[in-house]
Amino acid sequence: MKLSESTIAILKNFHSINNGLLFPAGNVLKTISPNKALFAEATITETFPREFGIYDLSKLLGLLSLYKDADLEFTEQNLVLKCGRSTTRLRYTDKNLIKTPPEGKSVKSAVYDVDLKLTQADLEWVEKVGSILACPYVVINNTDGKIQIEAADVKGEIVDDSALVIGDSMNPTPFKFVIKVENLKLLTGDYDVGISSRGISRFTGKSVTYYVAVDQSSSHYGESKA
Repeated sequence: MKLSESTIAILKNFHSINNGLLFPAGNVLKTISPNKALFAEATITETFPREFGIYDLSKLLGLLSLYKDADLEFTEQNLVLKCGRSTTRLRYTDKNLIKTPPEGKSVKSAVYDVDLKLTQADLEWVEKVGSILACPYVVINNTDGKIQIEAADVKGEIVDDSALVIGDSMNPTPFKFVIKVENLKLLTGDYDVGISSRGISRFTGKSVTYYVAVDQSSSHYGESKA
């Protein structure tokens, strides 16, 4: 089996969320951040024949970078990469040593109060301006009939902020949803976004869906308590 560029890109993204990954049999990969604030699920083009765990994804990614045409084989105890005259074995890791999303628990049934679209350009803008201003939060709100995304610090430690209008608001209910930048580890692309007043947001892309925690202490749906 050879891994496609799109699957390798997903693995790189998942490595930014969690150092290890449990590969289940099939073509769906899932990961969760150590603080449990970010859960991601991706459907890939390949189908793995068995379940196996890799404790340090950076090793696998490094080998895939070194051997760009590597063939993967799945033995009883090792992931084997073959390329030309080279054969490299990565020992599987027991799944109990890898942080994985809880089995049987799903956030897919959440009801989302706000739906919107964020383009790759929108996300790149908020990432860049947030980095320049050192803003630790992304804020999505409706103001004067418009939905806007902001790079800001809702805790007040940084006074600089910046806002970008992303469209008209069809929702008459005032809202403000706050997400920590550190939890927005998304692949580049456009996303359909749903946000729930119960503290969860969903970013649905081409092949990956992310469920990201909303900072409920700084967010509101309806009139602000402040």
